[in-house]
Amino acid sequence: MSFTTDHTFHIGEQHSRNGKPNQDYALSGTFENGLAYIIVSDGCSSGGLTDIGSRLMVLATKQALVEISATINPFENPNAIELVNQRRDTLLEQFRRALDLEYQDLLATCLWAISSSEFTLVNLTGDGIVAIQTEAGLTIEQFEWDKNMPYYPAYRLNQTDSLFIETHGDEPYPFRQTRLSEESGEYCSPKSTLEGMSGWSVQIESSKLISLALFTDGVEQIDSLGYKEAVERLMAFKSTSGQFAVRRMNRFLKEVNTSGRGAIDDISYAVINFDES
Repeated sequence: MSFTTDHTFHIGEQHSRNGKPNQDYALSGTFENGLAYIIVSDGCSSGGLTDIGSRLMVLATKQALVEISATINPFENPNAIELVNQRRDTLLEQFRRALDLEYQDLLATCLWAISSSEFTLVNLTGDGIVAIQTEAGLTIEQFEWDKNMPYYPAYRLNQTDSLFIETHGDEPYPFRQTRLSEESGEYCSPKSTLEGMSGWSVQIESSKLISLALFTDGVEQIDSLGYKEAVERLMAFKSTSGQFAVRRMNRFLKEVNTSGRGAIDDISYAVINFDES
């Protein structure tokens, strides 16, 4: 199995118009041990310096994946996800202190995936979309919170989980997973606050995958375009060499900008393509 990876991120129309920075960040690549990775993060618009926070979230996650995958097999150890996320949080706190940041500067989601020739592990904390392309078709997993108030890993750093629970206290199922699958149709699974705070993860056999992409929720906010079509178009690669995600995103934004406001929110995604050579 060989991998090609790429990532891209663009500022949305709202932030560009209001003079705010892009609060999305994404990264992809391969480690020295041959594992491929992709990571995306979306900073909270009502937080602090979350353009910095989303970058630190991605960099801390990458470092955590490097360290943990060097000491254990993440596809065989049932505690691998928690070990990665705990190490990520430790690094985030170190970054925060070193840069004299506030906790609100670190309010950002975190979606990551790591792949070997045998397995691919995916984890989500917050909201966003996971797109899984197999020979059976495209499956889109959408994750969203009521009130547009997702759970951020930074809440664990300053121990404000209880306040977050109170915020969603009057809603029995504020977190939703919606699956759109060419193979099995549509499925919606509402989840409790605690279930949503635990995030979502899945392990897939890499041999079943053609490509895997992680999107921030900006892909759901394309003017006059539903997120299903947006994801499908962003996954329609003409080739998977070089900066294939960058080319696809640039072409996509050029097309949607001609028919409306284009990407209203910041948008980013990262992709792993699988070639069973």
